[in-house]
Amino acid sequence: MPDFELDSRVFSVQRNAAAVLALLGGSDEDRQEYWEIKKGITSRAIWELIGNQYQVIESQLEQIQMTLHTIDEVAALELAEQRV
Repeated sequence: MPDFELDSRVFSVQRNAAAVLALLGGSDEDRQEYWEIKKGITSRAIWELIGNQYQVIESQLEQIQMTLHTIDEVAALELAEQRV
């Protein structure tokens, strides 16, 4: 048998959640951010992940540059030895 009160119950929960969020004050974005944090979905976490990945990539690029610089120096030394 269908629950005819389901619509009213869902509406009641939505209204109560909206009332709680309104009590928090702030802008709509602030309330949205609070709600996302409460649910465990945060754009901050995504930005932290991206930042961490960027640091890893940056570190790898620095290592590649150092390796290429060393290869260039070794190649220059070998070329100089061949000319002698």
